[in-house]
Amino acid sequence: MHRLILSLSRKQKAHVFLAIDLALIPAAMLFTFAVQSQPQPALQMLFRYLPVLPSILPIAIASLMWLGLPQIPLKAYERHAVGLTAVHAVLVAVAMAVLSPFVAAPLPLGTHVTFAIGYFLMLVASRAVLYQIVLAIYDRAGPRCRVLIYGAGNTGTQLAHALKAHDSIDPVAFVDDNGSLQGMVVAGLPVHAPARIAELVAEKDIRRVLLAMPSVSQPRQAQIARRLQKMGLEVQALPSFAQLIGEEALLDKLTPVAPHAFLGRKSRAEGLGRAAGSYVGRVVLV
Repeated sequence: MHRLILSLSRKQKAHVFLAIDLALIPAAMLFTFAVQSQPQPALQMLFRYLPVLPSILPIAIASLMWLGLPQIPLKAYERHAVGLTAVHAVLVAVAMAVLSPFVAAPLPLGTHVTFAIGYFLMLVASRAVLYQIVLAIYDRAGPRCRVLIYGAGNTGTQLAHALKAHDSIDPVAFVDDNGSLQGMVVAGLPVHAPARIAELVAEKDIRRVLLAMPSVSQPRQAQIARRLQKMGLEVQALPSFAQLIGEEALLDKLTPVAPHAFLGRKSRAEGLGRAAGSYVGRVVLV
């Protein structure tokens, strides 16, 4: 199953989402007729209004493609995508309200409102369930590297979005020195205070920390990196803002923290010249 998911192209995955979203329309209709008082049983009401589906489906497909919902990956399905889902549910409900009188008797306004709410909830729930299923499949296929992102600014947010499409890296949370960001949810991940890093590492089984603070001075990043490495964590950092500009993918610019970063100054690599012979075979403490 894991290999099957990996073998699917983005277009094929979009087709799967599209099929699920369309299949939920009659399910939402049945739900609507079941929870509301109707002159006939819910199943009979569904069969009565099924002839309207051939007219609604093209509208639903056009709405989904216009809003781009099938193209949104499961890991990127967040607040903005939920809002687009609500718009789509309303558009389909309006189409049903307009077209249903031509097929059977018109339905009360409350029925269409209930349909829109039920359809919206089913769409959101289907994405949530699919996401958990995919996570379970990936977990069974092999361990994923759980990472903590240090820095919830623009760079950290872009990094989190990039990581959500990665097959073997799972971003867990942010930590940030900015108190105004702590307690918020950014890019779908909670933002914590740096004081909670040890707790998060133990609780979330985190193995790597990514420093996404290109504007912070190198000595400060080195100080943070030293503290994290003492916890047994692997530390990687993004380069300076100037180095971030380019066509290379953001993930490819993550590099291990270099030893010279701990100096707090520019490194010097100057030869000893004639004095080199004085140190041959000796152990020197600086």
